[in-house]
Amino acid sequence: MSVAVLDIETFASIDDLPYTDYRYLKTRGKEERSDEELAERLAFNPYVLHVISYALAFVENGTIERVTVRYLSGEGDEDSWDKRDTCTIEYFPIICASLPEDLFEGERMLLEALWRELHGAPLIVTYNGQNFDLPVLRIRSMVHNLDIPQHIAAPRTFRFSEGHLDLADFLSPQGSEHRYTLEFVCRRFGVDFRKKGLDGSKVHAAFCNGYYFDIARYNAEDAIATALLFLRLERYIVREAIPQEQAPTERQLQHLNNLFNLRHPGSATIEAFFWLAEEGILTKNNTSRLIDRLKE
Repeated sequence: MSVAVLDIETFASIDDLPYTDYRYLKTRGKEERSDEELAERLAFNPYVLHVISYALAFVENGTIERVTVRYLSGEGDEDSWDKRDTCTIEYFPIICASLPEDLFEGERMLLEALWRELHGAPLIVTYNGQNFDLPVLRIRSMVHNLDIPQHIAAPRTFRFSEGHLDLADFLSPQGSEHRYTLEFVCRRFGVDFRKKGLDGSKVHAAFCNGYYFDIARYNAEDAIATALLFLRLERYIVREAIPQEQAPTERQLQHLNNLFNLRHPGSATIEAFFWLAEEGILTKNNTSRLIDRLKE
């Protein structure tokens, strides 16, 4: 089973707020907040922040197969990759002519790419994604009027029996007061956790100063650490709670066979596709993806 481990980075600025929204958020509640307090709150407000980077670490057969990072960047940045002892990291900048002016449009392209990459993934793993990553992605995608997976579109239903496992929740069943940072938990479980200059508090300044690749690299390290933590804990996770790959239906296989033979007449038989399904090579999800690809 392929598991997609997800982590995101976000950016929010008081300067981008219309005055009406600035006053509303500043005075919302019992006491008026200072600009510093408001800035801290904006970093967690999905209605005003923007997603500027996401990292996906794909885990299969007990290893990290690959890591992809897509991030907003200025002109001149190019695709790149980095080799780690545990995996290869691929970086894909989404070029914006001018940041932060093009932030909204860049975010839309970033989110569209994310849902394409996550299509068919039977399980998404996060650290604190129940409280931050997935609610942010849900709201931001709705702001952009994008199609999103149903189990993410429904609020407060992200449980690993429904396609999402939050390792922070898994390790803190008694509530948020028992939740610890990813870095601390990784140290306690002996998981390699690498930091290269940035931490969450410095992402805002890094984005303002154009250090886009530094943010992407920081994002990748969080995703890799979460993936390694998942692998460390996998034996303790109830297997029945993790969605298993379903076999393709007979109708799917027949449709796949017809489309394949339209492209390559006589090169495949329905029996071959049935055999691949019996061997577990063809699953319901990847058959659906093959069908979509052949329709293009």
